[in-house]
Amino acid sequence: MAKTTKHPSQPFSAEFEQRQNELLRDPKRAAEYLMYALHDGDEIDFRLALAAVVRARTVTGVAEAAGIHRTTLHRMLNPENRPTFSSMLKVLAACDLDLVVAAAKKRRSRAGRLRPSKK
Repeated sequence: MAKTTKHPSQPFSAEFEQRQNELLRDPKRAAEYLMYALHDGDEIDFRLALAAVVRARTVTGVAEAAGIHRTTLHRMLNPENRPTFSSMLKVLAACDLDLVVAAAKKRRSRAGRLRPSKK
């Protein structure tokens, strides 16, 4: 009888996803991950990263903690939809995260003079 073998990438991808979920359950790691996603200011990148954090904590658990329905949370995280700011704050709080605003860092122009960061 011939043995069946799994595709070599299956164990790796499952192991990778499990490790990523472990890391993203930690609020400090999740915050770093979300800040990196925000670096370029792309809302879709941020929501995709937030979706990974939510999946790591389970959609049902986050939805319950945020006080919203699970399907509403799925819709919020869909890149084609535009969730409200208050809904996003609820999801962040349910993931043990806060939104923090900091002063923009000044960047040097090519001439060496300080100039404000691009908006």
